[in-house]
Amino acid sequence: MDDNKPKISPIEAILMLMFVGLADAAEFFFEFFIITAWLSWIVDIIVFPVTQLWLRFKGIKGTYNLVSNLLEFLPLVSALPLRTAGMIVTIIIDRNPKLKEKVEKYASVKKPAAAAKPIK
Repeated sequence: MDDNKPKISPIEAILMLMFVGLADAAEFFFEFFIITAWLSWIVDIIVFPVTQLWLRFKGIKGTYNLVSNLLEFLPLVSALPLRTAGMIVTIIIDRNPKLKEKVEKYASVKKPAAAAKPIK
């Protein structure tokens, strides 16, 4: 299988963006018009595993989407369209191999040399 070929088809991208966009719109409505966080958390509990499992089944690291999904659990922050933004970033990085290489290069976590020595 070609590594440069996008794993997310355009139809899948549109359907998933509609799914997370609807979830973000529902959370906005719940936060500002119903004023309750527990309805927003129910949406988070449903959407979080669906998006993560879908990305895992596609063979994509869902790091950007994972961060946005976790931020959605915070009250009032969940009114922002973070989940949709995270999915857009994930789709863009999947479709652009050069950008993917740069992001993986700069986002890699390296162990500091001082942490390698045990403290006595």
